[in-house]
Amino acid sequence: MIQPNLHLYKLTQDELRDYITMILIQKKIPFIEVHGCIFSGDIVKNRPLFVAHMDTVKDADVSGKLRISGNTLSRKGQRILGADDRAGVDILLRHIEDINFCFTRDEELGGVGAHLLDTNPEFCYILENVSCAIQYDRRGSSDIIPYGPSDFIREIENLTGYKSAYGTFTDVAVWEDSVAGANMSVGYSKEHTSAETLDIEAWNYALETLPILNENLTERIKPNPPRQFSHRISNYSYADEYDYHWSDEDLSWYMDSERDFRHTCAYCQKEDTFKLTFYEDEDGNYCCEDCLTLVYGLRRIS
Repeated sequence: MIQPNLHLYKLTQDELRDYITMILIQKKIPFIEVHGCIFSGDIVKNRPLFVAHMDTVKDADVSGKLRISGNTLSRKGQRILGADDRAGVDILLRHIEDINFCFTRDEELGGVGAHLLDTNPEFCYILENVSCAIQYDRRGSSDIIPYGPSDFIREIENLTGYKSAYGTFTDVAVWEDSVAGANMSVGYSKEHTSAETLDIEAWNYALETLPILNENLTERIKPNPPRQFSHRISNYSYADEYDYHWSDEDLSWYMDSERDFRHTCAYCQKEDTFKLTFYEDEDGNYCCEDCLTLVYGLRRIS
């Protein structure tokens, strides 16, 4: 079994960008850096674009010591591990010579880098000529979060054994009107918290799916028809359950696709009326704000 590259977990976002750039230069792989994002300078048409983001929530304390216990990677001292999304970056780097790639910045702040790329002519050319966009940035070991037509998702299910699931935002959602996309599990769990871990076996399986998708998704996938995205203001602090606080200044908007709007709370069965704010608990269940307070004993901080 392959071990994760622990060096990636010791770098800030800026340091990781420099590290990726160094690897690309050493391997003489053409690349373009725009708005702090890095993507292929020479693509293979009708092959997937593989995506991972370079940031972690609040740039996880990379000075914290790492620990591998059995099949689990974690960070000592109740610190965020940052496998979201260093696990995805690691997967892309291990196949970097054979793929169309894109490393984005500030995904955790609402896909800042992805939005900036969406207006860049060189990157738009890539979106118009790749078969699809595959991001490695999902918790668990077997999820596909769909941003494309159902037959495309079924093909990924057949190729990988993963199954379609519900999820929220990641970079490929920004480009959904231009290219069909999917977000794949990479093995981490309890992301954004001091209890975050990486299942190394699940990560290895995700690592094996990339060349399979690269070799088989070789026809341009027609994206879903354009639809209206809505922006949510998030001023809720996760307080004791989480190790960081989002303010309106840090995260002025949060973006969800329309398909994820209507939720049902797993605790009180209350349905989304577009006035409630819903969250995912650590098991992936939807929870309304009222029940989040009751279940986890949290309080709103203004």
